[in-house]
Amino acid sequence: MNRGRKFGDVKRMTVNGGSGVEEDTTFSNLAQFNGPETALDIDPGAENTCTNFANTEIYRQLRPLLICMRLFGLFFRRTIDTKGRPYMEPVVMYCFIVNFLNVLNAIRSFTVYSSSDEFDSVMVQKLLFTIWSSECTFKGLLLMWNCYKQDGLPKFFLEWDAVCGNVKLSKVCMFMMKKYIFLSFIFIVLNSSSSMFPMSLFIVLSFAIGRRLKKYTDELVLAMSFEGFNEKLEDFRIRHQNLCKIVHILDSIFAPMLAAVYIANIPMFCLVLYTMVTTLDLHLSILLINLFWLSFILLQMTLVSITAAWVNVQAHSPLEHIYTIRFSRSSNDTQLQMFMFLNRLTGTQIAGMMITYFVLLIEFKMPADTNCACHVNGTIVMDNSTLLISHVSYT
Repeated sequence: MNRGRKFGDVKRMTVNGGSGVEEDTTFSNLAQFNGPETALDIDPGAENTCTNFANTEIYRQLRPLLICMRLFGLFFRRTIDTKGRPYMEPVVMYCFIVNFLNVLNAIRSFTVYSSSDEFDSVMVQKLLFTIWSSECTFKGLLLMWNCYKQDGLPKFFLEWDAVCGNVKLSKVCMFMMKKYIFLSFIFIVLNSSSSMFPMSLFIVLSFAIGRRLKKYTDELVLAMSFEGFNEKLEDFRIRHQNLCKIVHILDSIFAPMLAAVYIANIPMFCLVLYTMVTTLDLHLSILLINLFWLSFILLQMTLVSITAAWVNVQAHSPLEHIYTIRFSRSSNDTQLQMFMFLNRLTGTQIAGMMITYFVLLIEFKMPADTNCACHVNGTIVMDNSTLLISHVSYT
């Protein structure tokens, strides 16, 4: 660590403290710090907020994906007009008709059974069709509901604009969006656009917020190498809290969808695998269909699990760096900010999308011994969800 340096010496510095590399624009805002009384401009451009989410930068960059979803009745805009009244696009009627047909298709899938049916490869295909139709219908209805309510996708776009401003998505994120658009169109021939496009939106948005969290951690590591960082810990804590708000909104939108993926795909995987193992005289067409189902189910669950787990890891990545900071000579205010930051990173749920919730409980659980020697007179109680400080007096 380069503790002898000041924030104004950030030029030509790398995250590891080396020299000889040009300054990255991500960290250029740190050079504006010239003393403990100067506010740290953490995220330039974040003040450019919009009241209409269709005017935000992230919406403009995601427009190709959103237009494709609109073509299949999976997305529409519900905004607030200049008079404060909600306004919906006429395309909402098209979305309603598409989702209504999906509901009828799911209902029809339950009518193909009879009491005389045997449990054979044909019955397995019927069960797969029923489960798959129900999953696609649920995803379409859930996405339509989140387009309609103001605390769904509209809130995500507005909150992103308020926190990140006009920051453009990375080239990797844009490449991923184009790739998943292509994959979604490939699976349209299999009547699965209602399943693929919502998952594509989830992966792209999760990757975007994951990249922002990673950049935040890089900035935190760089800032820790300069004098005066302890006084600015609150700024970084608040910025992390704002990014976590975006993750929470994303989690509230897609958590039911991810639950549907696991609830539907695990039984489907078991059925297909059972058929392939127990039936030796499968027709070639049935065998190819089963192989496709296995590949698709594994691909979908793998992408969902890895993406959600990666966001969870990035949200907690500052923890190992915060542990390395020396606070023995810091003020009581700085130590309290440190306690609040650690409590957020260790005792609360961030990016708790399905399976990552259990990863969080195992990997980031608070230790049983929470005694801490610090210059605070009073009672400090820390558990896995709250930080309570009572009767605090400064020494």
